[in-house]
Amino acid sequence: MALDKRIKEKINEIMNNRPNITVDELMEIVKEYAPKPDTEKLIKQEYRRMAQRIIASYRDEKGVRECFSVKSDTGNLYVNISNTKDKEDLKKVRQQLSKKYRGLNNSLRKIDIREQILDGQITMEELMEKAE
Repeated sequence: MALDKRIKEKINEIMNNRPNITVDELMEIVKEYAPKPDTEKLIKQEYRRMAQRIIASYRDEKGVRECFSVKSDTGNLYVNISNTKDKEDLKKVRQQLSKKYRGLNNSLRKIDIREQILDGQITMEELMEKAE
């Protein structure tokens, strides 16, 4: 089921004008526009979330995560990177982690710039000049 685009529009409008929003506020916006969820579906999703949290917490003796989800012909499959013999699965996990790494680094750069602005080390005008 596709998300009602009014939900995203409302949240975008709020976030463009405010520095933060609570989860409760977000939930109220979703409740306003989204259809009431199916109870059986919610139960299944909760069990799925619990299973995902358990497998994501599987670590080696040094505390490094070992199991990652990859797409397979039959759906999602969890791969133990220390035990697999399938190089294609390792490639999929590497791609997934690389994509997350790039996204997190972009967010970190954005935080660095915002901190520089707040600390007075750089002005918005200087930032705009660098972007050009």
